[in-house]
Amino acid sequence: MIVGMQKKKLALSEVEGSLKEHYAKLWDYAAEIRRANPGSHAKVFLDPQLDNNVVFDRFYVSFKGVVDGWLDGCRKVIGVNGCFLKGVCRGELLSAVVVKERIPDVVHRLCARHILANFHKKVKGEQHIKPFWRVVNTTTVLKFEATMNEIKSLESRAYDYLIDRDLRCWSKAFFREGMDCDAVENGVSESFNSVVLDARRKPVITMLEDIRCWELQRLWMQKKKRFEFGFGHCPNIRREIKDLKE
Repeated sequence: MIVGMQKKKLALSEVEGSLKEHYAKLWDYAAEIRRANPGSHAKVFLDPQLDNNVVFDRFYVSFKGVVDGWLDGCRKVIGVNGCFLKGVCRGELLSAVVVKERIPDVVHRLCARHILANFHKKVKGEQHIKPFWRVVNTTTVLKFEATMNEIKSLESRAYDYLIDRDLRCWSKAFFREGMDCDAVENGVSESFNSVVLDARRKPVITMLEDIRCWELQRLWMQKKKRFEFGFGHCPNIRREIKDLKE
């Protein structure tokens, strides 16, 4: 088994280059991104060591086209996603980072599914699941309080756990008006993990290129779909309006 893994590692090195070669080329890779995409950001960060050497810390990239598209035509929502790298050099891949101190007016939300998962570690039983999702999706404080009292009657620990969470972060009844996003789960960001599953096992530049190419293809397909249904409301909104009329 070990011999097989060594052969695979050697084969990958011959095809994609050694790890040293990849990290040595990161500065050129960043420069090429900035050259080919004016206004984009790409930077290599190093971590100084006590012996006066430096080691790779992180690589940051932000494409101007993606940022401009988000600012001009998207809801002002950023999904924060992180997954662990599976190659020889372990680390973490972050698809977006929001720092509250740098964006003081940002509204933070928590993934309701993760809250439920952590909740089940403390309180066993399935009887809380349906009331929990009603609490999450209710849009009035009155209904929220009524459902929370229902949960309290089932298990006081469940009530205490949920009420201690910042209600503005996970229940629609307390979402700030004007945010134009009723998402209560981190599904869009979580799906990114499955997309980059193979890429995060590869050397750093190959990984970054796989993600870049996937993102470009995705943006093109989204743009194509946009022109197919015209310039009115998107299909999901059309269906919701139709359901409300019926």
